Amino acid sequence: MTTFSRQELVEVIRRTVAPGHEQVELSTVISARWRGRGTPPPRAPSRWILVALCLGFSLVTFGNTIVTVGLSQMQLQLGIGPGLASWIVDSYLLACTALLLTGGALADRWGARRVYQIGAGLVAMGSVLCAVADSGGLLIAGRVLQGVGAAAIVPGSLSLLKANCQDGRRRARAIVIWATAGSTAAVAGMVFSGVLVAAFGWRSLFWANLVSALGTLILAGRFLRETLTVHNRLNLLSQTVFLAALTAFVAGVIQAGAVPHSAAGPVLIAVGVLLAAAFIAVERRYPNPALQLSLLRHPEARATAVVAFVVNFGFYGQLFLLAGYLQRIEGFSPWQTSVMITVEAAGAVFGSRCGGWIARRSSNSTAMLTGLLMIAGALLTMAAGVWSHALWLVAGASFFVGLGLDAAIASATADLLRVAAAGHAGAAAALLTMARQIGSVLGVAVLGAAAAGPSASGFFRALIIAALGCAGAAYLVRQARKPDPVAGSATRTQPPESTGAQ
Repeated sequence: MTTFSRQELVEVIRRTVAPGHEQVELSTVISARWRGRGTPPPRAPSRWILVALCLGFSLVTFGNTIVTVGLSQMQLQLGIGPGLASWIVDSYLLACTALLLTGGALADRWGARRVYQIGAGLVAMGSVLCAVADSGGLLIAGRVLQGVGAAAIVPGSLSLLKANCQDGRRRARAIVIWATAGSTAAVAGMVFSGVLVAAFGWRSLFWANLVSALGTLILAGRFLRETLTVHNRLNLLSQTVFLAALTAFVAGVIQAGAVPHSAAGPVLIAVGVLLAAAFIAVERRYPNPALQLSLLRHPEARATAVVAFVVNFGFYGQLFLLAGYLQRIEGFSPWQTSVMITVEAAGAVFGSRCGGWIARRSSNSTAMLTGLLMIAGALLTMAAGVWSHALWLVAGASFFVGLGLDAAIASATADLLRVAAAGHAGAAAALLTMARQIGSVLGVAVLGAAAAGPSASGFFRALIIAALGCAGAAYLVRQARKPDPVAGSATRTQPPESTGAQ
């Protein structure tokens, strides 16, 4: 097979550039990675390409919920308190959230397949570390490693899908299958984790995760084609400040919940807020910001980002507490707990269809409002069930929490992409993803601190807070829908170009 050096490829392209455009700095844009073993067999079956990408994405979604059912058993066997238990969930979400932008930049710079494989390798190593952990600290270290790997897997998935599925129709179908794989993995993972914990203990969760990570590595190396790379500049300063801000704030919230009278919690929260302000200042001055925060100038975009944050805040926060409540207070087995949680995940599977149906007959804003009010009402109903120990009420309400979640998120995504100016769709998607991830991290930390341990009264209090958050987001969406007194409804339908400008 003929191979080209980077210099040779640049020279070939330079000779074919249209007259008058020779000044383009091709050496800063193109870098060839099509060498020997980096190129798969030319007739690689497309179904195996899709399996490799879906398995990796499922690995990430499964990592979000892998410890939910087994957390109570981990606490009992390793002697972990409520504060440290929050870190077992949040350490993964925090690492994934804070490094997601870095993972995307590295995928562009090094090649999506290489970063994808590195991510799968890190998840595999983190899974081994968690499986053999004999203390809470070692378990958290493994979860951090898994989160770093997830941050490398997610950005490269769609790039690899585009590079490996050249036909437009087949690519569209592949994207639908890829997206569905994440939701399916979340539902199947709930049931599967309950069976594993009941039969083999909580360590089996991570051994199963190791098998999936190794399968992803093997399939990616065998069937995926590498992408072209871009020599972009890494915005390390803003991403480091963002990581420090989020870590300090989450640590402060968890500390404040675990030790209410300690000054460490408020101090860390204050440090996190100051670093968040520093992050915004750095982003405004940087020519290529990690996040297009200027999108938030438009009221609808601002409301949509808040919806994404609040929905994940409530969903992941109550999911974290629900498993502990069922096992520690109601005496459920891991298997029974997984069945109860699966009801909620099943609702999420139908949520996007529900939101799409409402949006087609009315608008995305109406679908968001419906989803938010559905979640708020379901959380209040669930709180009533917890207070009265009516588990049938908790189970029924949890289905509508999941249903409202996907209805609101699907509509929020469509609405933010509509509001974003031309050329800013990617920036809008990144902003929405980051809002969701931050909501997940803070939901576990804040609602876990509000509950102050596994108790019916604590879970009731956390559910009320989550419901109020959804009601507040619904109010913002309603306010954003009001017609502009000058421009009228036309302004809402066609937002000005400057809303997405830097």
